[in-house]
Amino acid sequence: MDIYPKEYFEYLNRSERKVDVKPFILISSILVFSFSFLFISPLIHEFSHVTFLKMNNCFYNIYSNLNPMTGFYAVIIPFTPMSPLRTFFALLSGIFGSYLILAFTYNLCKKVKDPKIKLLISSLILGFFIDILINSFNGDMVIALNMLGLPKFISLTSLFLFFAPLTFFMFKKFIENLNDFLNSSTVNS
Repeated sequence: MDIYPKEYFEYLNRSERKVDVKPFILISSILVFSFSFLFISPLIHEFSHVTFLKMNNCFYNIYSNLNPMTGFYAVIIPFTPMSPLRTFFALLSGIFGSYLILAFTYNLCKKVKDPKIKLLISSLILGFFIDILINSFNGDMVIALNMLGLPKFISLTSLFLFFAPLTFFMFKKFIENLNDFLNSSTVNS
């Protein structure tokens, strides 16, 4: 004895029943960007510092803060004395680790054909990039350039000259992926 009539199953399988997933994907994209910017990228950044310190047999203490409004933040204090060169590389290791993940994710995005997935990965990339941008101008990169004896104005100008075209490129790619998504058919049955 069938509980449901045969017509009910035919109704479920008809192609007329379609759902537009664009709003869901757009909201998911904003959430992916926020989570990437506030939590994932800072964790990778601090993990890269810790990995460099462990590779150099350095003892350290880490103080971390996790807040939904400001994201993840950590202060790492090495106890083992380091040469200026090692300190320089320890400062740059966080940004380098973030760049590695950014490059990997960017290459992954280039291989994806589905506009929905591509938009979500682009949001992840944009979150990574903006976190790297803020960390570069506000922290490790400026301190590392100051260790070279450069005045703050010169180090900030060199950072701007490096990041201005890269920022333009990142936002351009994100907008291209957003346009591809909005122009694609995202109605699922």
